[in-house]
Amino acid sequence: MDIIQIEGGDVLANLDERTITGRLIPFGEEGRTNLGRFTVEAGSIDISRAIAAPSIVSLNLDHSPSENIGRATRVWEQADGIY
Repeated sequence: MDIIQIEGGDVLANLDERTITGRLIPFGEEGRTNLGRFTVEAGSIDISRAIAAPSIVSLNLDHSPSENIGRATRVWEQADGIY
């Protein structure tokens, strides 16, 4: 796997499987968004629907829904965030 540095953190890419893995939401770290700064704590986001049907999570370019480039195949929570 190759490690690619992006603003949101490390993304692991598997070229053979055509997959990427990364932390989507870090816990306990201040985030900067167009709505201001905030911190997400563990357990504060219900991801049960995404766990049951991960393809509801889309991957797009620059947060543009019209530039969808993929779908999630797995969503899970770890101590440090949501992946």
